[in-house]
Amino acid sequence: MSTPNSNDRPPKPAHRSPVQEIHKDWLKTPQKDRKDFNHGTGINKCTVFLNWVTKQQQCCLDLRNRPTPCKCMMALYGNAEEVINCAYYLEEFALKKKGEQQDLLIQWIKYAEAMRRELGVSNQAAKVYILPGSNASMICGNALARLIGYSRSAWDTVKKAYTQKQSPKHALAGVFGAAACRTNAEHTALLHDFFQRAEAMAEPRATKIIRDIVGDHVETDLRGDENQLDLPAYISKLGLYKKLLAECQWRYSFNSKNKVIQREKLNDAEAKSVPSWSTFRRFWKSNYPLLVIQKPSEDICGECHKFANSYKTLNSRNKKKAAAVNSNSDDSSSDDEGVEDSGSVPDLGLEEADPDGKSI
Repeated sequence: MSTPNSNDRPPKPAHRSPVQEIHKDWLKTPQKDRKDFNHGTGINKCTVFLNWVTKQQQCCLDLRNRPTPCKCMMALYGNAEEVINCAYYLEEFALKKKGEQQDLLIQWIKYAEAMRRELGVSNQAAKVYILPGSNASMICGNALARLIGYSRSAWDTVKKAYTQKQSPKHALAGVFGAAACRTNAEHTALLHDFFQRAEAMAEPRATKIIRDIVGDHVETDLRGDENQLDLPAYISKLGLYKKLLAECQWRYSFNSKNKVIQREKLNDAEAKSVPSWSTFRRFWKSNYPLLVIQKPSEDICGECHKFANSYKTLNSRNKKKAAAVNSNSDDSSSDDEGVEDSGSVPDLGLEEADPDGKSI
């Protein structure tokens, strides 16, 4: 029987939890193919790992991969039912999103702290955590971290979030362009300046002006986009990006799918670092969502364009009705003319008056 590592060397690949590996495989699987995901392979990996932990490992290892006096996992040796249930649960846990995993772990920690207070133990290696997939077996925190494949830093992040009563956050969470943190501040300032100047080219949505004029007198059924700004219809997103590139002394060549195929500096001395096309679009959507490009509709806004069309339709309909009425009146007048030609004058019951005002 092999002894556990007594130093900081990581365990062998076969002795690591497969949970994070399964999680990565799940994320790499396209959404349309996830219904055919092979869950059996993941469950089998978890079962093999649990069998090794309960049979070959002599004691629990802490977050630094050092042996501890605890042997809670060894007590499960020979309990096939608990091992299978735990394997199924670990595979299900691996398919959850990172945030969902962390939220679930916070609930486990919360329950463990309550158990610790109830039992009156302060030892961090106390068996106060429920074995995943079990209702009775208890394990220590070191064993739980090892089962779900959490490193020391990942566990400490969740534990800190629990202590501060906050949701776990990545170190760069909320920072724009986390993948490009080296130039993050520079790009953010550059894009803010660019879009603030772009807003000067925009005009308020026409419906806001209409609402301001007639809103107190007429009930209007207009969209609640009063703060939306419309850029001219001749502007495009890619056109604005190319304008930014030109300002930063860069020239990019794009293919039919808007992918960069060539780039060059217009002026080496004055060229600035510029964000990518995808970063430009994400920044626009996240920070300036009310700045939109208006659709070409005869130089008027969409709402006015719809009103103009409905007015034309109604006006045309009224003209047709008027024409039909006139046609009917013409037919009746032609009938009257026929009566006059026959020499018979209808009696209208009117009295004729002479110039002196006397009736005849």
